[in-house]
Amino acid sequence: AKANFDDALSDIEQAIELVRDRARAKRLELKVDKAPNVPKTCISDPLRIGQILFNLLSNAVKFTETGEITLAASRDDTHLLFRITDTGIGISSEQLSLLFNPFQQIDSSSTRRFDGTGLGLAISKRLLELMNGDIRVDSRPGVGSTFEFRLPYIHPDTEAGATSTTASNTRLTFPNKPLGGVSILVAEDDPISQMVLEHN
Repeated sequence: AKANFDDALSDIEQAIELVRDRARAKRLELKVDKAPNVPKTCISDPLRIGQILFNLLSNAVKFTETGEITLAASRDDTHLLFRITDTGIGISSEQLSLLFNPFQQIDSSSTRRFDGTGLGLAISKRLLELMNGDIRVDSRPGVGSTFEFRLPYIHPDTEAGATSTTASNTRLTFPNKPLGGVSILVAEDDPISQMVLEHN
């Protein structure tokens, strides 16, 4: 994950605002429950966290016809915790095993009723893995679903020294490759550009 200072409260509020109109159109109540220990700043990738929150909230609105959606945020000693709970259609235990597969719609009737490629959850899971996080689901058909994801909490003050040490170690280990040891996702369909990227 890219090391950036991130206003965690701002990420939550932004994600809620992006789905508020759709929720209002369906007369769904949107709730935010922020624990007092949610940090104002941490080291993370705010763009990716925002994408994951938006994807989970969008799905919650899409698959909920009545009731409410709650986004809860908290922190334990080592992790930031985000929980999205809805009163939607729910997911059976058989369907849960397919949930994070790319391009997988879990139900043919859902495919006809709801738009989507089935990529959003797979991408969210992969992004979380790249940030050393994880995601879990608890769901019951006809009752609703809860998606919870966790990310390591890295305090800005304590990580500053560690980041510079890590960068320094990377430069020593890969002296001719300043980005050696760093994972980067690049989408490029030109074979020559791919070759150049692989060797830099």
